[in-house]
Amino acid sequence: MKKIPFMPTILEHTAGIVGISPSMAARDASKMAQAHIAAYELYGHDAVTIGIDIYNIEAEALGCEVRYHDDFSIPGIVTHPLASEFSLKEIVFSTDKGRITDVLEAIDKVNGKIGRETRVGAAICGPFSIAVELYGYVNVGSVKNLC
Repeated sequence: MKKIPFMPTILEHTAGIVGISPSMAARDASKMAQAHIAAYELYGHDAVTIGIDIYNIEAEALGCEVRYHDDFSIPGIVTHPLASEFSLKEIVFSTDKGRITDVLEAIDKVNGKIGRETRVGAAICGPFSIAVELYGYVNVGSVKNLC
């Protein structure tokens, strides 16, 4: 009988497993890796997707500001560069902004620890998710102005 893969995407919950906030795990590659390894050890899923607040990573690297919390709230975007007058020349993807390198480092750490036992990867947002973060959910009704 063929085994059906068990592949939940466990993100912010991983932080709670090790007793830290999602904001703490989101800003520290070692803590993020520790949280995802602990989740794998607890649940034994067939694929581990590394990340915390995944819809914010690319948008943050493009200039959105993220608010972090001391409690167990999920980090969230607080500024939307495309919501007001802007220059597309200022919307430049950079690994110097945000936490992309932290996520990549966490992937490497998790893969080094459990990569022979299970698949390890990361979630990458699509262009529309990123555009909505840059523009802001409340402004989506006037997206036609971007075309």
